[in-house]
Amino acid sequence: MNDKGPFYWGNLKYALEAEIDLYEQDREKYWSERLGNEDYSFLDTTFEQAEEFAKALLIGAKTLVVGDKIQADVRTLGQELQRIKNYPNHFNSVSRRIMESDKTLEEKKRLVLELLREQPPDPEDEGSSLRLVWERLFIDLAWDAVAKVDEGTRRIFKLYELVLQTRPSLASQKFLARLGRCYVWGFDSECVILCRAILDTAFRDAVREEICEKELRKKKPKYDFALYERIKAAQKAGIIDRKTRELAVQVKERGVKAVHYQPDITADVFGTIRDTLTVLEKLNATEGKDN
Repeated sequence: MNDKGPFYWGNLKYALEAEIDLYEQDREKYWSERLGNEDYSFLDTTFEQAEEFAKALLIGAKTLVVGDKIQADVRTLGQELQRIKNYPNHFNSVSRRIMESDKTLEEKKRLVLELLREQPPDPEDEGSSLRLVWERLFIDLAWDAVAKVDEGTRRIFKLYELVLQTRPSLASQKFLARLGRCYVWGFDSECVILCRAILDTAFRDAVREEICEKELRKKKPKYDFALYERIKAAQKAGIIDRKTRELAVQVKERGVKAVHYQPDITADVFGTIRDTLTVLEKLNATEGKDN
C-alpha cells in the first residue's frame, strides 16, 4: 500500500517529466484533430508550421544570431509577431492624429475604439494565431528547467559550505545573489564573470583611492585604479596576505578570459566561487577591524 498520497511518489524530476510528456502528447492530438476545422480558421497555420516557427524563435533567442532563414510557409507567423510589436507605436501615432483632428468628440471616441479593436491578441491568448507557438516554447523551456532541477539541488547543498560568516557591502550582496542563482541553474560561464565583478566591487569598497595612492605611489582620478592595482595595494597595506592576493588574481584572470576569449574556459567553476568568497571573507574581516 502506498501511504505517500496520490502526488507524492518517487523522484519529483521524473514526475515533472511525465507531466510535460503527457501534456505534449495531448496537445498534439488535440490540435491535429481541430486544425482545419472552421472554428479554428483564425489560426491560419498547420501544427507543423507552428512547431517550425517556434524552433526558429528558440534558436534565435538562445544564440542572438541569425540562423537558418524562416521558411516561406511560416512567414505569416513572423508577420503576426511583428504586428504585435508594432501595435503600441501604431496606436500612439494614429490616436494622436485623431485627437488633434477637427472631428467631434463622439467621432474621435468611435475612431479610437476602432483602433483599439485592431489590437492583435497576445500570443498566449486562445484567439491568437501564435498560440501554438507559445505552447511549444513553454514546453521546451519546461524541459530545460526540469533537466536542471536535479543538478541544481545538488549545487545548493554544495554552496552551503561556502556561506559567508561576515556581511559584505550591499553592492557585493546583490552580485552574490545573482551568482548563487546562476550557479544553481547551471550558468557556469556567467558565474565566472560575476566572480570577477564581485571582486571588482569589493576591492573598490575596501581599498580606497588614498590607500592606492600611498602604496602604489601614483595618483589617479577617483575609481580609475584598476582591479589588479587595488589587489596589489591591498597586499602592500596589509589588508590581505600573499595567498589571498594570489586567489584574487586567479579569479580576476579567469573572469577576463571568460569575457574576452572563451566563455567556458574555466573548468572549476565551484572552485572559482570558493576562491572569490575566500577573498571576500578576508576583505570583510579586515573592514570589520577597521570599523
